[in-house]
Amino acid sequence: KTVGHSGGYELFKKNNMEEMAVGIGHKAEALLKAKAAKTEKDATVILDNDYAALLVHEIVGHPSEADRVLGREAAWAGTTWWAGKIGEKIGSEQFTAYDDPTIPGTLGYYLYDDEGVKARRKVLVEKGVLKGHMHSRETAAVFGVKSNAGMRAITFEYIPLIRMSNTFFGEGNWKKDELIGETKHGYLVSCMRHPSIDDKRYNWTISAQEAYEIKNGEIITHLRDVALTSTAPKFFKSIDAATKKVEIIPLPGCGKGDPMQSLYVGNGGPYIRGVATVLGVR
Repeated sequence: KTVGHSGGYELFKKNNMEEMAVGIGHKAEALLKAKAAKTEKDATVILDNDYAALLVHEIVGHPSEADRVLGREAAWAGTTWWAGKIGEKIGSEQFTAYDDPTIPGTLGYYLYDDEGVKARRKVLVEKGVLKGHMHSRETAAVFGVKSNAGMRAITFEYIPLIRMSNTFFGEGNWKKDELIGETKHGYLVSCMRHPSIDDKRYNWTISAQEAYEIKNGEIITHLRDVALTSTAPKFFKSIDAATKKVEIIPLPGCGKGDPMQSLYVGNGGPYIRGVATVLGVR
């Protein structure tokens, strides 16, 4: 579990580190008893906030950086499959995504970017339609829009790059229990592990620490050694529900550039339901 925020010592008052350590121990013990996941094609999956954080980072955040869209940047995270698709439908009505540096307390919080542009929320995708990208002053001029404060460097020694701040899936109108209860057969996938993404951010595979099999609206089996795989457009089009509550997960090491700059960001969203292939990784 990652803990972090923009602020001071109050972080340690909000989070009891001893309780967290005990919880991690209990989770490790439970995973020893969990069953290995089996491969299932085109399964219904519910992603928790933590797993959704890595997914939105990899298949929404990085491909929304305008320098990648223009083919000017490919180091570490490649380019993007949706170049030239602004205004086009790329997902379901339930798929919305934002990048927002104005959320106090998050790791991606800031007031101005390194070009002096005031921070503001960016709508990347709205109800399945690709709406915009993260910009510098230069790329904004290419697209004929205003810069939306996307330029940051890790220190004064580095050149600013277009970077994520807090990138997340938008909220829906479901409750978590309703989402599980309305699922006849599927999997609740929890806690990110490792991503494998192609150089267009199109094909993706992301492993998870654990999952829970759902049958007739009830959680029945605790699973380990699990990963999900799909393509970005196929998954975006499959999203049919999201919960009301959005959580931003701190990610302390988003890499970009050559030489690489590792920057604090936030990612997350609500619990979301879609379709992907479940992989048993052993």
